Amino acid sequence: VYGRFTGGVVNAITKSGGNVFSGSVRATLDNDNWASQRPLTTVEPTDKVNPTYEGTLGGPIWKDKIWFFLAGRYAEREATAQTRSTNIPYTTGNTNQRWEAKGTFTPFQNQTLTASYMNIQNADQGFTFRPAYDLASTFSPHTPQELLAVNYNGVLTDKFFLEAQYSQRKYTFKDYGASSKDLLAGTAMYDMPAGQISFNSPTFCGICKPENRDNENILLKGTYFLSTKGLGSHNIVFGYDDFTGQVLSENYQSGSNYSVYVWGGVIQQGQDVFPVIDNSSYLVYWPIIQQAQKSDVRTYSFFVNDSWRLSNNLSFNIGLRYDKNKAVDSRGFTASDDDAFSPRLGVTWDLKGDGRFRVGASYARYVGAMQENYVGQSSSAGQPAIYLYYYEGPVINEGDPANPLTPQQALEQMYRWFGITGTNQFPSAGNTSPDYIVVPGVSVNIPQSLKSTYTDEFTLSFAGALSTRGNFRVDGVYREFGDFISGQTDTTTGIVTDSLGYEYDLQNVVNTDLLERTYVGLNLQASYRLFDSLNLGGNYTRSHTYGNVVNETSGSGPVTSGILDYPEYRDVAWNNPSMALTQDQRHRARVYATYDIPLPKVLGALNVSAIWQFDSGTIYGANGSVDTRPYVTNPGYVTPPTSVGYWFLDRGTFKTDDINRTDVSLNYSYFLGPVEIFVQPQVQNVFMNEHVTGVNTTIETRVTRRNDYAAFNPFTTTPTQGARGTGANWGYGPQFGQPTAPSSYQAPRVFRLSMGLRF
Repeated sequence: VYGRFTGGVVNAITKSGGNVFSGSVRATLDNDNWASQRPLTTVEPTDKVNPTYEGTLGGPIWKDKIWFFLAGRYAEREATAQTRSTNIPYTTGNTNQRWEAKGTFTPFQNQTLTASYMNIQNADQGFTFRPAYDLASTFSPHTPQELLAVNYNGVLTDKFFLEAQYSQRKYTFKDYGASSKDLLAGTAMYDMPAGQISFNSPTFCGICKPENRDNENILLKGTYFLSTKGLGSHNIVFGYDDFTGQVLSENYQSGSNYSVYVWGGVIQQGQDVFPVIDNSSYLVYWPIIQQAQKSDVRTYSFFVNDSWRLSNNLSFNIGLRYDKNKAVDSRGFTASDDDAFSPRLGVTWDLKGDGRFRVGASYARYVGAMQENYVGQSSSAGQPAIYLYYYEGPVINEGDPANPLTPQQALEQMYRWFGITGTNQFPSAGNTSPDYIVVPGVSVNIPQSLKSTYTDEFTLSFAGALSTRGNFRVDGVYREFGDFISGQTDTTTGIVTDSLGYEYDLQNVVNTDLLERTYVGLNLQASYRLFDSLNLGGNYTRSHTYGNVVNETSGSGPVTSGILDYPEYRDVAWNNPSMALTQDQRHRARVYATYDIPLPKVLGALNVSAIWQFDSGTIYGANGSVDTRPYVTNPGYVTPPTSVGYWFLDRGTFKTDDINRTDVSLNYSYFLGPVEIFVQPQVQNVFMNEHVTGVNTTIETRVTRRNDYAAFNPFTTTPTQGARGTGANWGYGPQFGQPTAPSSYQAPRVFRLSMGLRF
């Protein structure tokens, strides 16, 4: 039944009201001052109570026929944050308003029509896309949302059930980025050796056109129950699913359309930073050549699934789903017109036929929906071109001067060297030939219909009862992913020319079987009621994820690989080796307990619960950049890569701290007639563990620090590691492996209080 995904599914059910009026009012209070401070925090917390108010009300409009349900939430949070390294305090926070209305109508017995509408207004304050040195990089985005859903459920016969649903979602990004298009104030700058820390201006453009991400879904599903004498019973589900995602986006990367990547580092004087712009630093010009129209990424599907109970001991699950993808990008080009079948097969053996011990096995293929990030690769509409220029002028702020140039003074000098006097200009002086170019719609092409990525999953399971008070389940899972998408630039793809006469190496976006990712996991879960007032439970996952592609980032979602780009300039052995991936978190465990403290009924009810969480650390290795051009005879490329990635050490060489924490909550309730009053204090991370969750992973080479490291031939030479200026080929950045900000640590101890009433 499930489709358009290669991961998990979450089903949410909301209340519908009933023949008796009921409702609730709840307030949750927290305070930045009630939380322990993380290491590296140097600012005082904000001593302000942040309330979250929630309310519900439901009941009959016409008993047994029409019901309503209303819900609302208002949350306002304010806290103190600080900039990276400069430790400038600033206020960060969020205001969230959420309103929901739902109506349910039953005109005839076993026929139900439901309609619901949700409106969310969300506003952030003091937001940064990347860690920032200054307040100029913060901004206050707004992300309003609307969701409409209409659902019909009907029992047509004693064996046939019908469901129909229509839903529509609207999601908008507003004010997301810079508030100025000025050449100086609107140019984002990044300190690359420190981990791409931003300063001078936010990433993206907040005063440009808002971005819309909308979708529609139509679902028709029938369920038929069939009972036979010789072949058991069948619960057959079949239907049609039509999902359309639409995006209208003009992806401006900064207010001015320029960004500067500083590889010389920065000079810090108190709370001020000054860029050191040397010949390893570069300017990127991001013009949007063509205005965007709405993309249209559609998946329509047919499915059938039979839950077949052959006997009390043996049952099967047999299903097949057909998905047809058609994806039209922001200029109207069809990037994908593909289809795929997804078979599912499962078998369960109940040892005694009483449900107490069951063994199961299954196979399923899950085909993902086509992603907007892939579809828009070749579109010039709304997508920025990339023109990269290395700065080759006099070093700015060389030698740690007493009065260094500010970021905007440094930009002014840099732009003067390039001959840029206003926005949306190509350099007219200095380095006027781009060192790297990507022009969507010109240098990027989708030569044939893209296939959606898929996951093949195999499972073995054993589940059962623990006497009459508990249950357990053990699952072994093996997943293999396929049909990944990569860029391809080689001698067969050719050269193209734009309207200005620039030549480019053409990149095709294609599916490839050179990329691989595999997941193997063992999941254990159990719960047991030791006695009537004490319930224990937990789960544990042991897993391993390995391959040569991650294929997604936290900021962009799914992205293409570069394994097929300029193959002469890279070797898969050191550029794309197969190894443990960054998702490879080996151990995750949760153990919980709830206890009903015995009290006389006249005193109310008191419950205490606790959960202990453990997550093993995440892995990282030593990945840097090397310039392979001196060791390759150019076979005819216009702009061979100035650098390619090199894994000096395996991804699994290093690991952050293992994380554990204990959370405790109390829940006290008391009835005053029909009204229940409750109070719930909570403490997270009771023992104030301070383990490290993120570290700096900067690797230095001759590419990033030209004068400090020696060049080497990566095809024939094993590189040497050492400090700057020692003749070594690579070295660790000065903060490698170290936490660099309060956010590098796990969440601290936090206290919050909820209270309210239900009726």
